[in-house]
Amino acid sequence: MEKLKQYKYIILILLVVLGFAFYWNDIRPSIIKKACFREAREQAIKKADRGDDKFFKDDYDTYYKWCLQKKGL
Repeated sequence: MEKLKQYKYIILILLVVLGFAFYWNDIRPSIIKKACFREAREQAIKKADRGDDKFFKDDYDTYYKWCLQKKGL
């Protein structure tokens, strides 16, 4: 138990670093992908409503890739 008390700050820092790494590599990308999915779908629907119905999938893919790139993925 004494050893644990000696290293409690090192253990705390290690847990914070591991938690941040998990967030940055697993949680953050999934949040960004969900947001980009919604944004790309909305933009493609807006363009399709103007009469460019034929290129909906191409527009969606373009908006989705642009959004991912803008947000750093």
